[in-house]
Amino acid sequence: MRAMNDTDCQSRVISAPQDGTLITAQAFYTLRCQSAFFFLKWRRRGQRIGDLEHNVSELNQKMAGLQNDVNRKNKEIALLKLRLYGKSSEKHKALQSDSSEVDNDHQDFITIESHTREKKKNKKSCGRQVDTSILPRYTEVIDLSPEEKNCSSCHQEMAFFDEVCSETIECLPELMYVHEVKCLKYVCRNHGCNQLAVAAKPLAPIPKAMAGINLLTEVLLRKYRHHMPLYRKSQMFTTHHVDIPDNTLGNWVMTLGKALMPLMGASWQEMILSGYLQADETPIQLLSQNKKGYIWAYYSPEKRLIYFEVADSRSGKVAESRLQNFKGLLQTDGYRGYEELRNKSTITPFSCLTHARRKFKEIVKSTGNTTGIAAQAVVYLKPLYEIETYAREQANLVLPKSPIGKAIAYLLKV
Repeated sequence: MRAMNDTDCQSRVISAPQDGTLITAQAFYTLRCQSAFFFLKWRRRGQRIGDLEHNVSELNQKMAGLQNDVNRKNKEIALLKLRLYGKSSEKHKALQSDSSEVDNDHQDFITIESHTREKKKNKKSCGRQVDTSILPRYTEVIDLSPEEKNCSSCHQEMAFFDEVCSETIECLPELMYVHEVKCLKYVCRNHGCNQLAVAAKPLAPIPKAMAGINLLTEVLLRKYRHHMPLYRKSQMFTTHHVDIPDNTLGNWVMTLGKALMPLMGASWQEMILSGYLQADETPIQLLSQNKKGYIWAYYSPEKRLIYFEVADSRSGKVAESRLQNFKGLLQTDGYRGYEELRNKSTITPFSCLTHARRKFKEIVKSTGNTTGIAAQAVVYLKPLYEIETYAREQANLVLPKSPIGKAIAYLLKV
């Protein structure tokens, strides 16, 4: 077929079927090109629309994932706030077993700016509930003067018939004194013998130190039992006009620590022989190395002894080395560092029920969901704690040395 030239296009015509108008072949060709152009444009637009729809779908999926992340982070933040500012008590708050809802109908709340506080009930002062039976007692008798013992009406002498007693708890201020020890010397005067004898001086906890045993005990108790820094104790001594620098107190503490090492070893041997230990670890700041370390604590409920060990690592090798000769029951949390000890044939491992329940209670408190699985778990664990509460109540009603008293004490101890 030969190509169509301009003369052919001008001489040939095509009749439109609708209205009978005549168009040239060139115009028809142009129309077809325009139609193809618009078809390609429409097709590309359709592809763009499909791409946009795909992009929208991907964005929706990303938004859903981000929303899940936000929800998870909000729950984590709520849980962290609960751990920082919430109550740390492990006491069970009543959850109804049928509906798993907390009974708040009888709780009154008052709204204060930025938080809600539970309104305190009208209770009598609890100061009188302090047990004073173990404290020394000093009695002061206040009597009437001879003139006041005469009746103001008939002027006859009145007779004693009763007394009104009241009690207050007092505290004597800390007293510092000098304990002077004089060792007497003797000499033999018989025929120029001149034999000498001197009374033996009591052994001092720290040789050549001015600190007596009572003062050293006070420093150790304040530091390790009441967590008082040595510099603060040094400042307290100045109120008694005694200047003892804190570095001197530190040297006393380190010297006593070395002297007590044999006692620590003997205590550890007693703990191993008990056959039941509780182990845990907690982070601390190591000042000498300026990094984080760990205190490993071991407790014997039967002997009521505690052993602390400082390490620069949380590796389970620390506990494995310490407990290599231990045989019996070992109670720990779910930390993987105790896995090797749990697998030993000489050790019977078990976990802590309080740690297990705490996870569920944190979920209930942080989410507010009192109908879910976590709330049901708290309800299921409640009877075990009721047994402990009942045992504590009964312990006050029996003699501690009686068989039932010993049985209840052992139950509460383990």
